[in-house]
Amino acid sequence: MRSHVRTLAFLQLAHGGVLMLISIATVVFFGALSSYVASHERGGADELVPTAPMIAAVGQMFAAIAGVLSIPRIIAGWGLWRLRPWAKTLGLVIATLGLVDFPVGTATGGYTYWVLSHADTRAMFEGGREPPPLPLDYLYPDENPPE
Repeated sequence: MRSHVRTLAFLQLAHGGVLMLISIATVVFFGALSSYVASHERGGADELVPTAPMIAAVGQMFAAIAGVLSIPRIIAGWGLWRLRPWAKTLGLVIATLGLVDFPVGTATGGYTYWVLSHADTRAMFEGGREPPPLPLDYLYPDENPPE
């Protein structure tokens, strides 16, 4: 199960990273779009056309939402990678909230529930017995030296 926890941690980190990149790309795109609209507005000196500021505000709102949603995923991924006990709870909360994010959130949420509810995983996070090593653990000498 250790490999599944590592895979889940990677998925959480990747999903959070992609959301962060989407947030940055949204700021850039909507900033450029609002600049373009501002330079081509048809209002006269007496007429105020607030299209460009509204476009920028909407883009910043979307970027803020994506950025805020990415932070807990990155924290949970790091905690799962390090086998921190609080990461299991955070991972389950994120999985529950992400179930509505079809199809990626639904698949990740189902996988999260499957991995984190397994008996070996519970033992790993509760500080109990370590699950038996994987057959290929000798390839990673930093984590488990060969016996």
